[in-house]
Amino acid sequence: MNIWGWDLLAFSDLLLLRKNLKALLEVPYFNAGIYAYITDLLEAIDYCTENFGDLDPKVVRGVSDLVWSSYTYISNSNTKEIPYELEYLLQSSLSEFVDLDSIIITAFTNNKMMFHFYNANVISGIQELLPQISLKSVDTHIIQVAMPKFYSRNAIYMIPMYHELGHFMDRLYNISEVMLLNSDSSLIDYMNLPEEFNNLSPKQKIYILKNHLAEYFCDTFAACFVGETITDFLAEIGASDYDSETHPATFKRKTHIENFLLGIDTPITQSVSDTVALMGMKPLARYFEEPNVSTPLTEAITVQAANRREVHGLLVSYWKYLKEVYSTVSLHEYSKEFNISNDLIVKSIRNYSIREKWENVNSNA
Repeated sequence: MNIWGWDLLAFSDLLLLRKNLKALLEVPYFNAGIYAYITDLLEAIDYCTENFGDLDPKVVRGVSDLVWSSYTYISNSNTKEIPYELEYLLQSSLSEFVDLDSIIITAFTNNKMMFHFYNANVISGIQELLPQISLKSVDTHIIQVAMPKFYSRNAIYMIPMYHELGHFMDRLYNISEVMLLNSDSSLIDYMNLPEEFNNLSPKQKIYILKNHLAEYFCDTFAACFVGETITDFLAEIGASDYDSETHPATFKRKTHIENFLLGIDTPITQSVSDTVALMGMKPLARYFEEPNVSTPLTEAITVQAANRREVHGLLVSYWKYLKEVYSTVSLHEYSKEFNISNDLIVKSIRNYSIREKWENVNSNA
């Protein structure tokens, strides 16, 4: 095989990807869905390497790029660096609305405030590039989200991840697009965009409106599971308090979340509600209950959550507790309470998930 320069790099990338993906199949942590997913990626790599000289170089590079993008996420999830509890919370919130064959894969970022959702269906993309092979997980929804590694062992920082899961729901159902298609002047006026918005081209206006509506939907989705706690993280994570091309001003988002939780109708809350109903989804509402955490904290024991809603509510209750503690104790004491709280959240979620599995096994026995 005669390959030079760019072709050689593409071939070398595939060899490196195969080596690293095969190593992931040998780690102690086993997830049947992830195993099948990696097996599909390896099949695509093997086909490309075995038929390298006969394939269009653009196809090979396209496959390589898709596998690389996925490897960033799957290498973390498969080596247990991402807490199992995060995956459980996100999967259980997803199941409130849809019954999907899905895998949540999480990557780390180095930016301490970079939480995001990666919008790419890797297996479907590879299947389109290589229609001559048949990939088994092509119908599996791969949900790729990312969070700062800095926070990966602090359970309270799972709160913003509900917003990122909202972006998957938005893509799955085209929520923001439908909101925009059904929008009228009252909705756009209520969004109160800066004066310069009126001077933009129609294409630019559509881009901004869709982005803002997507953020409002994702904030609503997150508030269903963690209530007003999401607003504290918005204030910290938001790059600016003002409107940008991609996000509404933070104070607007905070007001929207408060209106939603209080049941106050606005053009935005009504648009979200109408669109969700139109798409056949369950209504967006409170899917969390706040368990009492003061006694377990005093005794340093886990909370025995009564149901999934209380599992989500653990994050709300502990966050409220930490905010109260912060205003009344020394920084040293707060540090101690912060560490204990994060530890108890993780253990409480894990205990409930284990009990739930046992109950499911016994009910199907």
